[in-house]
Amino acid sequence: MNPAVIRQTCPSECGLECSPYWRSTEPFWGGHLASIKATKHRIGLKPGSKPVRLNSYRMGPRTGELIKAQVDRILKLEGIEPIKSERASPVVLIPKPDGSPRFCIDYRQLNERTIRDSVAVLSTTTMVRRLAEVTP
Repeated sequence: MNPAVIRQTCPSECGLECSPYWRSTEPFWGGHLASIKATKHRIGLKPGSKPVRLNSYRMGPRTGELIKAQVDRILKLEGIEPIKSERASPVVLIPKPDGSPRFCIDYRQLNERTIRDSVAVLSTTTMVRRLAEVTP
């Protein structure tokens, strides 16, 4: 079972608005991490662009073990699912300021081929406040 989301981690500036938000949106995400099913994501490519399929970067055995452990963890949380696709971007581990590894995916080539979305992105706080006002 996926770990339950800790609702107390909601930003303090949201105040009591978070509680109704979490309850009202729970049908979309099930109350557990990585199980959001509210929408499908599509990436539009520029005309004439081909899908990006890159091989993994060379890495040592320790790095490979760390990446495999992270992938297994995310699979278990249902944040990703196994898939066979014509698209692939390599994974890299970047050191955080405390020295621990940050799991990243190198999307630079995909980004070069992507049609940019011209819609401004709202801050998380603004989105939470707006969603808290929605009634199911």
